[in-house]
Amino acid sequence: MFAKTNALLKTTSFATATSISKVTTVSVLSSTLLLTGCSSFIAANTGTQPVGIESSDRSFSQVLLDNSIERTASINMYKLDSRFKQSRVNITSFHSVALLTGQVPDAHLKQVAEDNLKAMSDVKAVQNYLTVGDEIGYAQIVQDGITTATVRKNFLLLKGFKDSRVKVVTENNVVYLMGKLPKSDIDWLIDTLQRTSSIAKIVSLIDVLPEVAPTLQPSTPVESKPLTNATASSNTNMNSDTVTTPVAIDPMTSTQPLIANSSASFNATSLPNSQ
Repeated sequence: MFAKTNALLKTTSFATATSISKVTTVSVLSSTLLLTGCSSFIAANTGTQPVGIESSDRSFSQVLLDNSIERTASINMYKLDSRFKQSRVNITSFHSVALLTGQVPDAHLKQVAEDNLKAMSDVKAVQNYLTVGDEIGYAQIVQDGITTATVRKNFLLLKGFKDSRVKVVTENNVVYLMGKLPKSDIDWLIDTLQRTSSIAKIVSLIDVLPEVAPTLQPSTPVESKPLTNATASSNTNMNSDTVTTPVAIDPMTSTQPLIANSSASFNATSLPNSQ
């Protein structure tokens, strides 16, 4: 009796194990085919360029991270020194590169604002363009806003340009450009800015990406304004050791070339001030 029962149990266990093995094999094969199918579908609908490479476009998570960097740095800045309440400090983050613009009363606060951002592990580099002196007036702030709007409008007139790929910041008639673009696109943006009024200086903080396709040439040649006092802007790399490393709170991609017509690349370019 017991021998028959044991034999039956062994037979049932073997059958169950065989069934589980077959189901597992079918599941693995199905998953493999499904993943292969998804990969083929994505590859067929994302153009000829490979995925996973550096791009001009920011991902949704990067946009949220940039917003969090700005918010966190601003909160911590006021905690570090109450005199920031009497200062005008603008913090802009784009692709985790932080830009400081505005006015502070002394060099110490300028350095504190920079160190505040350097201490954040999410920040890749800091560009400190704070000036020591009195705050600019309301009329100048309004003019800077108009200049930024004009620049963005002119950029949108360029074939293939996407507004989300470039961050434009204007402070006291100085225009700062942030983003990641091929060199030919940067040259064309600089050329466009040279023909925009009310700009005293252009500072390019754009990271250069490899060219992905031959750049188109405009049908009508465009003459650029003469340049004066060209100086290079330098990046502040985030390699120094820090004691505290705040992380941004609540951290809630094909490149199309623009029409290019400039043979030189500029970082910081002073222009004649045309009002």
